[in-house]
Amino acid sequence: VTKCRAGPTTTVDSAKANLAGTFVNAFVNAGFGNDKLMAKAEEGNSWVYKNKDHGMLSATASLGLSLLWDTDEGLSQVDKYTYSPEEHIKSGALLAFGILNCGVRTEADAALGLLGEYIENKSVSLKISAIMGLGLAYAGAQQGDIMEMLLPLVGDDSVSMEIASLAALALGFIFVGSGNGEIA
Repeated sequence: VTKCRAGPTTTVDSAKANLAGTFVNAFVNAGFGNDKLMAKAEEGNSWVYKNKDHGMLSATASLGLSLLWDTDEGLSQVDKYTYSPEEHIKSGALLAFGILNCGVRTEADAALGLLGEYIENKSVSLKISAIMGLGLAYAGAQQGDIMEMLLPLVGDDSVSMEIASLAALALGFIFVGSGNGEIA
C-alpha cells in the first residue's frame, strides 16, 4: 500500500494529466467536430477553463484540430475565444484558426485576414501564435503576400530570436519544396 500525499506534485500531475487529456481528445476527434470536451461543450463548461496557462493555450488550439477543415462551423466556434481577456486562450484561438484552415484554399482567405493583423502585436504570445497559425494554414501554398509579411521578421535584428526563428519555420512550411532562394 502506498500513501498518497497532497502537495506541489499533485498540482503538477493534475496539470500534466489535463494536458495529456487535451492532446488525446484532439487527436481522437480530429476532423469530426463532435467531441464533448470542446466543440460540443456547453457555454462556460469547455475544457479550456479546466486548464491553466499553457494548458489553456493547448486546449483552445485543440479546437482547431477537432474542427479541422470545417471552416463554416469552426470559425464561429473558435472566434468566441479571441475575445477572452486571458492571453493564453486568445493565443490558442489564433493557433486554432491556423490548424482549422490547414490546406483550405478559398477566395476569402480567412486565415490571412484573421491572423495577419496579429503579426505586429506587442504581445509575444499572440504574435507567435499568429506566425505559427499562418505557417500551418498555408503550408505548401507558396503565397508571396505571406512571405512579404514574415520575411522581415527573420532578418530584423531588433526582433527576438524566438520570433525570428518561428517566422523562418513558418516560411519553411509555406514554401516547402519550392526552391525559393530568399526562403532558403
